Amino acid sequence: MSQPEQPNAPLGLSEPIGIGRPKTFLPELESLRGISMLLVAVFHANSLLHFGAAGVPGARVSPWAAYITEGYLGVDVFFFLSAFLLSLPMIARRPEQGQISLRAYFSRRALRILPLFWSVVIVSSFLHAEGPTDLLAVAPYLVFLEPFGLGTPIPPYSNVWWSLATEMQFYFLLPMLALCLRTSFGRFLGVVGVLAYMATYASWILGTIGIPSINGQLALAHSVFGRGPLFLCGIAAAAVYLRWGDSLRQTVGKNRFMAAGGADVMLLLLLGVLGSVQQWVVYIGIQQSNMVGNSWFHGVYGLLLVPIVLLFLLANMRTKPVFINRVMNRLGTLSYSAYMLHFPILWFGYPWLSKRLFVGSPLIGAGWTFETFCATVLLIGTCLALSEVTYRAIESPFLRLKGRIGVRRS
Repeated sequence: MSQPEQPNAPLGLSEPIGIGRPKTFLPELESLRGISMLLVAVFHANSLLHFGAAGVPGARVSPWAAYITEGYLGVDVFFFLSAFLLSLPMIARRPEQGQISLRAYFSRRALRILPLFWSVVIVSSFLHAEGPTDLLAVAPYLVFLEPFGLGTPIPPYSNVWWSLATEMQFYFLLPMLALCLRTSFGRFLGVVGVLAYMATYASWILGTIGIPSINGQLALAHSVFGRGPLFLCGIAAAAVYLRWGDSLRQTVGKNRFMAAGGADVMLLLLLGVLGSVQQWVVYIGIQQSNMVGNSWFHGVYGLLLVPIVLLFLLANMRTKPVFINRVMNRLGTLSYSAYMLHFPILWFGYPWLSKRLFVGSPLIGAGWTFETFCATVLLIGTCLALSEVTYRAIESPFLRLKGRIGVRRS
């Protein structure tokens, strides 16, 4: 099973550092990662500008406005893309290529995630600490133990760290995919395992499995269990891409309706449905959306992302350059640094700009005005500039090392 060729892939988009061999770089997904980062940043900006009102149940917004008032889609896209990209080489591996080297796999994951994460956590702890003992509060974060109730939150720095713990949980589970794909019996066990998980997940969604505390429900919803459908949908999309990608691309290319703009219409409809689901999430409230019986929407996101991502990869859409371009590609490359830095910059930046540039005009809680729009553009621009620094100084050296690590046993 080989990776499909991409005759319609955007030209001139830079390949990021650290891509392994065989190459799994897909420029469309890099740009989608950049778009997701913008969604996360704008959502947090919107939450601060409507401080005290954002996330309150009962809000009614349009499906398109929900893209900036619902806070989970951007992170869910990150989870989906991680599952897609990391499962590609495992699904494509042929028996004669040997087994996946777990040592190489975990080394590559560690080099990708840990250097920047540890740097941000350590620096944040010094900025937040009022005494030596406060520095110990972040120790559990360094080994991703905060989902188990360990570690003291240090807002605003730690507000987005939960997703890194979820990613790490997925990284430890993913090698099971390679083991299951090796034999027919392994594939049988894999199917049984997925069905057992889905049955448990459905019971949790329906309220059969009750979690009494709100914190417990939030922790489970944010874990790999609660986001499991997203990861499974990402793996399924990778399997479809590898197995039928070439034939689907040819079929779509020869279809008159699709070539005349039908693919763009399909994308618009899918984005509209996705916006409608987000509209519901906004209406019931951000916190309530993670309670028992409500968090099914993450699975719906995953199901909708399958055709959306495949359209970007396989269809020659006329609107594709709007989404897939050099700017979004670069944002995708910087997305990890930007994700780790953006919230503290917004949190501290709005009051600072309010005192320095918009004297007498408090920005937090002011809603969207000309002043807050300009301040948001300035702060997000500052975040991206700092992300260039952290990417080059912290991420790049380790990404080069990661790119030299093989994924096969010799």
